[in-house]
Amino acid sequence: KREENEALQKDLGKAESAFADALSEKERDNHALRNDLDEAKRELASLESKMNEAVASYESAMVEAKSAMTTKREENEALQKEMGEVESAEAKMLETHEVK
Repeated sequence: KREENEALQKDLGKAESAFADALSEKERDNHALRNDLDEAKRELASLESKMNEAVASYESAMVEAKSAMTTKREENEALQKEMGEVESAEAKMLETHEVK
């Protein structure tokens, strides 16, 4: 009976040791996973920040492009008006010249 009890205690000790080892390994794995998760969260935050900067830059560029297009349109309209005035002046000069 005593030998049986000692054998059982020895087996129990081995089982407790194996459990402690397994638990320790799981805790290390858990810690590593938390570190990976924290790193992934930091990387995601960085990507979100860069994406927000890119969106802001794109929006700014679009505003600048619209402004430039408006300016060019106004310049073209002014040139067309000037060309019309020049053509009108030329026509008047030709009429005046032909009349003489």
